[in-house]
Amino acid sequence: MTDSRALRTEVTDSAGIQIVRNSGVGDTLVLEPDLVIGTVDGPEELQFYGVLDIAVLHDGRILVSDRSGAIREFSADGDYVRRLGRRGAGPGEFEWPSSIHIYGDTIAVFDGQLDRFTELSMTGELLGTFPLSPRVVRLSPVARVDGSWLMRSYPIEWHYEVGRETRDTTRLVRIDAADVTRLASPGAVPLHTVVAYESGSRWGVPYAGGGGTVAEPLWQPPREYAVDGSGNTHVSHGLPYRIDVRDADGELWRVIEREHRPVRASDALNDRYWQKVEAWLDTAHWSAHELEVETAALRGRADLPAHDHLPALGRLVVSADGMIWAQRLDLLEDPLPIEWTRERVRQDTFWDVFDHEGRFITTVRLPAGFRAVRAADRSIYGVLRDDLDVEHIARFTLPGPPL
Repeated sequence: MTDSRALRTEVTDSAGIQIVRNSGVGDTLVLEPDLVIGTVDGPEELQFYGVLDIAVLHDGRILVSDRSGAIREFSADGDYVRRLGRRGAGPGEFEWPSSIHIYGDTIAVFDGQLDRFTELSMTGELLGTFPLSPRVVRLSPVARVDGSWLMRSYPIEWHYEVGRETRDTTRLVRIDAADVTRLASPGAVPLHTVVAYESGSRWGVPYAGGGGTVAEPLWQPPREYAVDGSGNTHVSHGLPYRIDVRDADGELWRVIEREHRPVRASDALNDRYWQKVEAWLDTAHWSAHELEVETAALRGRADLPAHDHLPALGRLVVSADGMIWAQRLDLLEDPLPIEWTRERVRQDTFWDVFDHEGRFITTVRLPAGFRAVRAADRSIYGVLRDDLDVEHIARFTLPGPPL
């Protein structure tokens, strides 16, 4: 574990907002999986295809959804228990089970393809199916909190004006659980905005055919969010190193900071990016129109105000009790894949871990091929791809006693 003598946390109050400042470096802890589920050649129930979500029940049981259209349940030790649902569009069936939500004795599955909820009992009994078809925005469920749903709201259409900057907004809204069943019916269902923040800058870019596309500034810090079991929304700034915590009503009540020295985006790194762009455009097998649009979007970035430093924070994964796993993008051995995502590059990832009070615990290193999905207690669960690109479910756990 990290040498706690090298770390210091200072907690102060500013106008009712708790400021948690963490300083010190400490060691990096290399984690190995303590649980792996999956096989290359073996029982069908242990083979995964395009894992979409992982949920962890209070007793440690694990639910996994993938593109097969079913939900599979495993014991806390990784033993296969049963299958819930199957592929299809009928009651209790799924086309694209995007996310799994647990509340009380209910399992709710959101199907992003069919745009609907399906509720199941813990014994697998079908409780109901509810379409989500609002007319103005699309909704994607994030968490169930105290009798209401927290959902991300997306506009149906995106508008970008060529030659001008547009600031995207991430918006989380709250809907009473009773109103979810009415979302597909005529009449308005109130959407109460809880959290809204500017999440990125995009610029309209013209292409030769007379149309327009969009481009983002190079090394733009991502602003990510995650929600804990109490409905607190954690929002990272990407750069500077800061995580804001808002309560279930959207009020800012905690700010988590960590001592950090920004890493400059070097000229050599930028040159490597542009070399990748030109090499890809020279070999891309797209239609003439698709290539025209893609060329404008990629080359158009050269005229945008690029950021001088690498983003510090990437994804956030937060457990129900508020432990935070914050991905450190600036610690990657090769940061180029932050921007150049058209090639799958396997490299270890780094995560800063904070306890439920916002105190820094340690930095962990997770193996290449691992994609974090869910945190529970002191563990992080996700998808681990082997050398053959076969998916496994893996769990990594911090050593030591419970916090």
